[in-house]
Amino acid sequence: MSVETAEIVVLTHADSDLAALSRCLSLLPEGFSRVQGFSLQSVSDARDMADLLANALAHARVVVVRVLGRLSGIPGWQALLQAAAIIKQTLK
Repeated sequence: MSVETAEIVVLTHADSDLAALSRCLSLLPEGFSRVQGFSLQSVSDARDMADLLANALAHARVVVVRVLGRLSGIPGWQALLQAAAIIKQTLK
């Protein structure tokens, strides 16, 4: 079974960001890159980040990260930076 992946991924601590994203998706023009959002609150350890990297983030061209607090508070943050650099993803 093939898993559809997004070209633009939003990672955020704020549930309100994900709610706003969900409401806006239907307003995007036909043919616009697929956009998907994930809660950083669900990343509880480095394995969770590794799972995101191997699946949802594997083919993303742009990853938007909104952090509430310190980067060091996100398990696996360094792995996200390293993976983005290796596959030339843009982190915003």
